[in-house]
Amino acid sequence: MLTVCQNHIKNEISKASFVLVIADETTDVSSISQLVVIFRYVLSNGQAVERFWGFTNPRGHDAKCIAECTQASLEKVVAKPEKLISQSYDGTNVMSGQHAGVLAFIQCAYKNAQCAFLRTSAQFDCWASNQSESASSSIFFPT
Repeated sequence: MLTVCQNHIKNEISKASFVLVIADETTDVSSISQLVVIFRYVLSNGQAVERFWGFTNPRGHDAKCIAECTQASLEKVVAKPEKLISQSYDGTNVMSGQHAGVLAFIQCAYKNAQCAFLRTSAQFDCWASNQSESASSSIFFPT
């Protein structure tokens, strides 16, 4: 069932102008790390959507291990690196550190993937709806 959903998400993203990735890692009481990956994008009808991609288990708790898991998910979905325009994490130094966090590792492969702290669907809807209203937004939302 997950494969069917992921194939649907890949198809939608292939038609989208841009995509954002959200990743959040948590460690349970037995020190097992789990990373959730979510994609946000705008459908051809203008509807902004947020889709759960899946859970992965990073082999470690450091930025490099978490970035490797995030990038593995991205490579399955984002065919053109320039399409990934934003990445959002939970704000801890490991995740969003400018120089050695997951943010920095992902930006090496996805140059347009700036950091955005979009925590709610309403914020994303507002951000996405402005793509056609602002000339400067064409940098982030190519038409």
